[in-house]
Amino acid sequence: MLLLDECTSGLDASAAFVLTLQLKRAAAARNIAVAMTVHQPSQLLFDLADSLVLLANGRLCYAGPTNSPTMLLHFRAAQKADDENLADHILALVNTDFEGGKLSENNND
Repeated sequence: MLLLDECTSGLDASAAFVLTLQLKRAAAARNIAVAMTVHQPSQLLFDLADSLVLLANGRLCYAGPTNSPTMLLHFRAAQKADDENLADHILALVNTDFEGGKLSENNND
């Protein structure tokens, strides 16, 4: 297993995509898993992921395949705009660090 912590930090979206694509190809060729932390992934980068572990405030929000109907229904049910990228939408839903986040608007927790 290859563990990478913020390996795309400081890269523009295009460079982050190419790096991640190359990592995915190399891992597949060697039959190894890659786990990486990524903050604010572009939609292209998000689409490269096979699985997602999403944490917010130290709590697990989701763990599973990125193409799971359960994940898509859960996160898209909160009124995702047609032109909004799914990665940004999910982050806005779970981020309660700032007042006015979508999750804090919909929950009184």
